[in-house]
Amino acid sequence: MATKRRLPFVTSRRRKDGTLAWRGFADTDAGRVFSETFDTEDDAYAAALRMRGEARNTAPAYSLDEAIDQLAAELRLKRSKGTVRWYADHLRAVCRLIPGETALHDITPDTIEAYVRDRLRETKRRVSAATVNADLRALHRVFAVAVRRGVVHDNPVRRVDRPRADVPAMDWFTDAELRDVLARISDQRTRDVLQFFAMTGVRRSEAARLEPGHVRLKLRQLVVPGKNATRVVPISPDLQPVVERMLATAGDFLLPGGTHAIDDLFRAARETIGDRRMHPHALRHTFCTALVRAGVSIDVVMRLAGHRSITTTMRYVHEAGEEGAKAVRLLRFAPPDAPGASGQA
Repeated sequence: MATKRRLPFVTSRRRKDGTLAWRGFADTDAGRVFSETFDTEDDAYAAALRMRGEARNTAPAYSLDEAIDQLAAELRLKRSKGTVRWYADHLRAVCRLIPGETALHDITPDTIEAYVRDRLRETKRRVSAATVNADLRALHRVFAVAVRRGVVHDNPVRRVDRPRADVPAMDWFTDAELRDVLARISDQRTRDVLQFFAMTGVRRSEAARLEPGHVRLKLRQLVVPGKNATRVVPISPDLQPVVERMLATAGDFLLPGGTHAIDDLFRAARETIGDRRMHPHALRHTFCTALVRAGVSIDVVMRLAGHRSITTTMRYVHEAGEEGAKAVRLLRFAPPDAPGASGQA
């Protein structure tokens, strides 16, 4: 019985005496070919790389453009139009400095590091490190697909250090600001949607996918099929009438019209209140920041927001403002005779 492979381009089988035998393989124009049998997986992997190198040298060069087209075909089947557009925009930038006809196996870490330097030095318009990092994420995905398909055996983007990007300031509203915003919007539907985003912390793409069945009114719960995993967000008493009105006008989805309808609603709200911060992710930031300011533990905020890493959630701690400062002043860890110690219990 074959065992699970740990290295790519290697297959295994168990001999009659119980020991494992390993073989490397390579895909050629004539089909898949296998190496001789080895006693170790590492030897089989080395043989596979040699075979793939030989096949690559005799086969027509697979270009960056072809690899990008392959990724685009996969994305169109699995991802939203917005995601496809994001990859297309960043890969278009990559191809301005690394020509699309470049053979994929000729793109090395040195090639990519030169790209990073040249991109950051562009004079026509300032390019931020965050933008370059997004370019590299897109290129990484191109190579990941190519590696999976056996076109190349390595992803050079993995061996390139990313330029350090400053964390941008987050857009969010205080409780008082959000109440003022909602009071200035006369359309009930718009107010309901804004309140829904602010009181659930859902992402724009998540909201567009929500169906009426994701609402459990009796349990006061919203089931959110999220970016990383499905999570459950409680429906507060203040939010319940909002959700009930949304259910009354729902079709197949809780917010009919998908992301385009959501974008149009937020655009109109932004024009009404004259505040550029009014976008879906700002209300997600508002949700998380409000929870931190209220003293909710970070791990709970992480679960409610659907963050994969607690590092992401920790960004909201610095937004605790004066509440955070007051909380820190309550700490009394210094011994009674230490300078500045208050002596309070």
